[in-house]
Amino acid sequence: MTGYLISQVAQLTQMSRDTLRFYEKKGLIQPPLRGDNGYRYYSEQSIKRLTFIQHCRALDMSLMEIQTLLDLEQQPNANCSAVNELIQQHLTELDQKIEALNALRQQLQKLNQSCQLPNTINHCQILKILEQ
Repeated sequence: MTGYLISQVAQLTQMSRDTLRFYEKKGLIQPPLRGDNGYRYYSEQSIKRLTFIQHCRALDMSLMEIQTLLDLEQQPNANCSAVNELIQQHLTELDQKIEALNALRQQLQKLNQSCQLPNTINHCQILKILEQ
């Protein structure tokens, strides 16, 4: 039987074996062929799919978004506007996260500025504000 063993795929993709099994369980990759010895044998197509997933995850896409893109990829003659819409929605969500992180940053800066050093823990303004 030809193909890549799970250890080889893990090394090639820089993913853990558990991650590979997880993606298989979630249906993001096809179940690999099994040899008579019970070993999983992954195809070149599986490695390409895992690389695609890896790139999507690096963009902070959810498994559902990735599955949607994979489903759309199976319709090669369809209009790609659905892909663009998914990316636009992801951008909107990212902008919302950035706004939330900026608000958090401002709160932390305000806390940091309330500190009156040198002081003791008993008189720490940051702890007093957090207790309110």
